[in-house]
Amino acid sequence: MNPVFKQVFDLLPENYRDRAVIAGGAAADFNRANDIDVFVLGLNSTPKVIQFKNSLKIPNMIQRDLFTRGTGEDATICKITDSDIGNNIVIGDIPEDIFGTIYKPVQILASPYLSVTDLLLNFDLSCHCVAYTPDGERHVLENITTGLDVPPKSVNPQFPEYTLGRYRRFCLRYGLQPDATELIKLCTIPEPVHFRRSERIED
Repeated sequence: MNPVFKQVFDLLPENYRDRAVIAGGAAADFNRANDIDVFVLGLNSTPKVIQFKNSLKIPNMIQRDLFTRGTGEDATICKITDSDIGNNIVIGDIPEDIFGTIYKPVQILASPYLSVTDLLLNFDLSCHCVAYTPDGERHVLENITTGLDVPPKSVNPQFPEYTLGRYRRFCLRYGLQPDATELIKLCTIPEPVHFRRSERIED
């Protein structure tokens, strides 16, 4: 595991670290990633997300506003920005110049999923279905995760237009010939694309 990842995990309150996962681009290729996404699993209700948000005491972290629909026990969190990945909610951003030894921006996300596997199954591209947990273990999806030397496959493209742009950038970045079958698939997915709901619990 990249030693920078330990520093990122250490930013989180201790009682949340065992549920933390660094996944996506930075886990697949740290050097070329634009930022580091760290997810905290099991935050599957509005009170849990708000409690986690309030527990973060990271200097100079830019907190996102949490929008809710409804009141009291019926309140649910709405999407924050178009960049949210599936059901995961961006809690805050840490600029790269705050921590001189991390060198990349860090994005902290609350995730409703209960396992690393379920989190990765909701990523859009196979090349990014990679994750690290605080114990240093690397997680991939058998028969799904692909390396950086082959064109990626679409896994769960919840926003096809966004995934198509990411697919294009990935192929350009690594000098890969796009897979025509995948391009056709992304261009013909009907709207709306429903989120995968397995292993979600609403309390």
